[in-house]
Amino acid sequence: MVNFRLATLALAAIALIFSLGFMRMSYPPVLTEADNNATIVVSQGTLIEIRLHERPDSGLIWCIEASEGLAVERDIALPSFPDPIVSIRHMVKNPYGIRCFDIRAIGRGHQNVTCTLESLQGWPIEKFVLHVEVEKSDVIPPAVKSCIT
Repeated sequence: MVNFRLATLALAAIALIFSLGFMRMSYPPVLTEADNNATIVVSQGTLIEIRLHERPDSGLIWCIEASEGLAVERDIALPSFPDPIVSIRHMVKNPYGIRCFDIRAIGRGHQNVTCTLESLQGWPIEKFVLHVEVEKSDVIPPAVKSCIT
């Protein structure tokens, strides 16, 4: 009888641990150039992160426009390498950076994000478009800061 209870308890513990491993993480979805022209479906209140490579040394910088149902919470430039020392050493060889946009889905329905890689003169070089379908959510998730500052 003790062995049966112990085995049942062990199986329950394993099932719990296994199910926790497959739970959806609360991290925001991270989108890159590979997701250009994609459509994503998110719940109202979800934070979306877009990371795009840019060349600030040559004046090529990403600008963002979002429809009314999307709030741009953060727009920051990050070095290509997370370690500042490595980034400085490789600046000459790899002058690229990453533009990070944090966007909160606040309005329901179809929303759009358009990022434009612009030159110093304001000429569009490249576009990144994201279509966002925002579904109603009864629970608004807490704010999460996703980009490293």
